Amino acid sequence: AGPAGVAILCSVVADCVAGLPTIRKAYRSPETENGTVFLFSAISAAITMLTLTDWNIAHAAFPVYIFFFASMLYAVIAFPRRRPTAGAPAGRATVDTGGPHPLS
Repeated sequence: AGPAGVAILCSVVADCVAGLPTIRKAYRSPETENGTVFLFSAISAAITMLTLTDWNIAHAAFPVYIFFFASMLYAVIAFPRRRPTAGAPAGRATVDTGGPHPLS
């Protein structure tokens, strides 16, 4: 990979570590994040990957990382985890986003 490839991989790892709090927050309180931002980031990264003619670490590492990271965040926000809520019938789970729906 050479020094440039190592530097890019270090940048990707640093960005991923810096994004961990966002993943945690989006998982715990998906209503506080805007999934559209992450959806368009994933689309942008996918378009970038479609333009690559040279698939090496220097060219592909960051767009591939952004595509997977943004896609995962979009999924966490758009499809919040199902968990039992107080008052829900036994055996049934409802989506508890922790607050009022942003459109209500």
